[in-house]
Amino acid sequence: MFSGATSLTTLNLTDWGVNRTVSATMTYMFSDTTVLTNLTLTNFKTTNVTNMSWMFYSSGVTSLDLSSWDVSKVTTFGDMFYNAKSLTTLNLTDWGSQSNCRHRGNVQNVWWDDRINQSNADEF
Repeated sequence: MFSGATSLTTLNLTDWGVNRTVSATMTYMFSDTTVLTNLTLTNFKTTNVTNMSWMFYSSGVTSLDLSSWDVSKVTTFGDMFYNAKSLTTLNLTDWGSQSNCRHRGNVQNVWWDDRINQSNADEF
């Protein structure tokens, strides 16, 4: 959706997807948004999302709080944060408590490296 938007620095997606009822994929949604540093995802609905692979690949975002996201229907997280070199803080609190989230099929290379402060990522 925003993949490759190399001049995008600020994006407010408050209440995005609130009325969505069909399955959706977020694959590559924010990939290659290298100068995007201000991303607001308040009340960002992910209830019917099934694929989040490569979602933040090479994004310039420095901090993400995704603790309110419903990832219970997601089957693929592969490379979700890969090469997101600016990302230093990531909150995934409660992802591991969602019924189908633990031991999800495809989670390879989900993190770029250990510089990311992953809040409760061990539950994932």
